[in-house]
Amino acid sequence: MKKVCIYLLSFLTISVMLSGCKSDKGSTVQAPVLTADLSAATTDIGKPLDELLSLHTSYEYLHLAGYDFSDECFGAADGSFAFVFFGTQGGPSLKEMTADYAKQLKCAGIHTTVGKIFSGIGDAPVSAKNLLSSVGINNVGSDEVTLWNGWILFEYSGYSMAINTNTPDSASGEAQEISKIIINKDFPLIITDEELLSHNIKLCDEYTKKQLHL
Repeated sequence: MKKVCIYLLSFLTISVMLSGCKSDKGSTVQAPVLTADLSAATTDIGKPLDELLSLHTSYEYLHLAGYDFSDECFGAADGSFAFVFFGTQGGPSLKEMTADYAKQLKCAGIHTTVGKIFSGIGDAPVSAKNLLSSVGINNVGSDEVTLWNGWILFEYSGYSMAINTNTPDSASGEAQEISKIIINKDFPLIITDEELLSHNIKLCDEYTKKQLHL
């Protein structure tokens, strides 16, 4: 009887150990806690072009891909960071408007990357669903988020946000569900203030009319 008890005790001990190992091995990895910090990134939004020109003498005029049109920007030569002024498709460039409108054109947003705004994203990518839930969008199928030509569009903290998820393996316009998209830290992110964008577009129209003598 004593031997039976010893064998039974040993069996139970081994069973508990094995179940513990199985639980550790099969446990799901917790998604990283993401925090969207816009405070530092958006401090220059609203500043006039002439002020940014004097503050960032090494920056250049850039044409960067937007989700709808090419964005007219002023920023780092490699495009890693830039100030957005307006989008254009055959209209005037930011550079040609500078002479007459540098004091009136205001920074309407920034071009940056997802990893610079969302802390918690490291070398391991995250799901679009996880990222969106961190800004309060828990239903990726709602009207709060749109997938447009590979760009995820949503609103956050008073700004329009656009993440470019296009990769060499996923061409622009390819039908894809947001819930299946994986986001890397290096994906381009555009943050814009729609009112300032509208202000600059009106100046573009004014400039164009002057050039056409209308």
